Amino acid sequence: MASSIAPNNLLSNAAQSRICTAFGIKITPDTSIVHIAKAAGYDSLFIDLEHTAMTIKDANQLCITANSAGITPFVRVPHQCGNGFVQRVLDVGAMGIIVPHIHTVGRSPSLPLTLWLESR
Repeated sequence: MASSIAPNNLLSNAAQSRICTAFGIKITPDTSIVHIAKAAGYDSLFIDLEHTAMTIKDANQLCITANSAGITPFVRVPHQCGNGFVQRVLDVGAMGIIVPHIHTVGRSPSLPLTLWLESR
């Protein structure tokens, strides 16, 4: 496994058969919320770009703060956001992508799987 700047708490917890708790961020892009989530014992962040007015710049600041604080940032991207957007979210620091509106394996898009396989 390649080294990274910050540990992926989801992968670490899953390897130990533990639940990974996530703190949802929908209302404020203020980075102090990351430290509040960490102090409260959360393992990861669920940064929502689908149902908010937050921008990719906001996600970038939250991801940078999360990675430096040791809390894993995941970002939900907007529905049908386009292939390049997912890559940009990963480039700004997300350690995982949440793709909305997937209810069955048959409806899952191939892009996130392709990105995951290429990163291995």
